[in-house]
Amino acid sequence: MIKRIRFIISMIFVVPIVALTSNALVSARQGDSGSEAVSNTTAVVASPDNETETEIVKPDDVDLLRRLTDRKTSLKTKLTTAEQSRLKLKCVPSQTGSIKSLSGRIKGIETSRRQTHKNLLDRLDKLVEKLKVKNVDTTELEAEIVVLKTKIATFDADLVLYKQAITDLKSMDCVADPVSFKASLETARTLKQTVATDSESIKSYVNDTIKPTLKIIRTALETAEKVETNKTDGTQ
Repeated sequence: MIKRIRFIISMIFVVPIVALTSNALVSARQGDSGSEAVSNTTAVVASPDNETETEIVKPDDVDLLRRLTDRKTSLKTKLTTAEQSRLKLKCVPSQTGSIKSLSGRIKGIETSRRQTHKNLLDRLDKLVEKLKVKNVDTTELEAEIVVLKTKIATFDADLVLYKQAITDLKSMDCVADPVSFKASLETARTLKQTVATDSESIKSYVNDTIKPTLKIIRTALETAEKVETNKTDGTQ
């Protein structure tokens, strides 16, 4: 049993918890013309460009219009008439090019991170069950797992918002409403930083809090295993 528990702990240590950087999500830059361009950067995971009907937002979608209105209201930088004209010329190529590509990569990130987080939590929960069978105190570890689940839930929720902002950018009529397009770009820029921060928070918590706790547990188990071995060998 102790060897099995040590194996589970070892598997948790090798779970790849890599923080997403903001560049891995999206790079938004200000062009000389005053318009925003979303460019591709290092991909975290490949994803097909195929879309389902449920992912295509119609221009008259009530929820889309509400989101766009809210974003325009909070837009800090107002566009001049000249800036709006320049944006109208560049937004459609962005929608069919870099923004569409980015949307596919976000789907891939969402899938891969969900699986990574699920694997980690499953192993931690399984470990707690086995430790309890051996009468090991799991109070601290269980409390840390609760915090980790909260951090993962926050990451998931913010990634959904970021994905929605990119979907809106891809689907909206940017020529008819360049101000909403600009506002949605600003929203996407803010959300990509939020998601990157969430990801770093998960990585740091696992490495700086959970793994040290597991090391303490593993050391205690190794000591207990040596005692059991000595008893079996009749040296005590």
